[in-house]
Amino acid sequence: MRHAIAKTMLVLLSIAHIPTSAGSAVDGLVARNAVLDEAADKAAQERLNQVSSRFVAEEFEGKAGVLRYRMLSPQTMSGEHPLVVVLHGSGGIGLDDKAPVGALAHSWELPEIAKAFPAYVVMPLAPARTAVYTPDASGVAVATQGPAFAAVVELINHLVVRLPVDRSRIYVVGWSMGGSAALQMLTLDQPRIAAAMAFSPVAPSQDVLPRPIPLTVVHGTEDTENAYAPTLAWCRAYAAGGAAVTHVSYSGMGHRLPMDLLASPEWRRWLFAQGVTMQDEREPVAVPAHP
Repeated sequence: MRHAIAKTMLVLLSIAHIPTSAGSAVDGLVARNAVLDEAADKAAQERLNQVSSRFVAEEFEGKAGVLRYRMLSPQTMSGEHPLVVVLHGSGGIGLDDKAPVGALAHSWELPEIAKAFPAYVVMPLAPARTAVYTPDASGVAVATQGPAFAAVVELINHLVVRLPVDRSRIYVVGWSMGGSAALQMLTLDQPRIAAAMAFSPVAPSQDVLPRPIPLTVVHGTEDTENAYAPTLAWCRAYAAGGAAVTHVSYSGMGHRLPMDLLASPEWRRWLFAQGVTMQDEREPVAVPAHP
């Protein structure tokens, strides 16, 4: 079943246990403020710890070599399902097949999430960085594609052919380095990516503004590892160019994942509501050349 992209700015994440502002739009950007609920955050982490993982270790050999990955299949296998690509942070580089999946991927295994959002969830185990950071002329770090980026893109193409994937609903979700790589995927000529969700990323240069694709960015205002302000500025520029962008600022939060948000269905409802129109389904995702 094909889903048209909703031509609207979605004000999402009105989550009961996360106090948020009503949201304001500046240059097309929907900006929301949130405060981390430490008790809910701890409870969400404890719940995740109690869930056994069903991810299966697999590998794919492509032009870029062998890429190991973890795959979670939907509980109901009939028909087509969305493909969710979860990109890990730099701490996941070189993980072996026996290492636990990260919290962002593992959150898709919560019983209520798995039931409400059946999908093929894949987490590539990148052997190197999927995004790299270099300073621009003003000294601000900007992200570009890393050496493992091409292999991840090639894996997406492989899975779309191998699995009964709804090609109009391919989503990218990433944390830290993986969030930066998710933003890089928006810069490719790849219309099959329907929407992206990036946690604490480093943005590309403002000279790199891809065609409009629905995007949500979640970032702590006190993030000293991946600076908050430059990413917010990039989101504003991207939204001003016509993209449906929501930026969620967690007041006082550093470089970390808000665990209570990971356990919430709200952002997944937004994600699964996005889709690529039939006319946008052209060629497979282009595999970029890396120097």
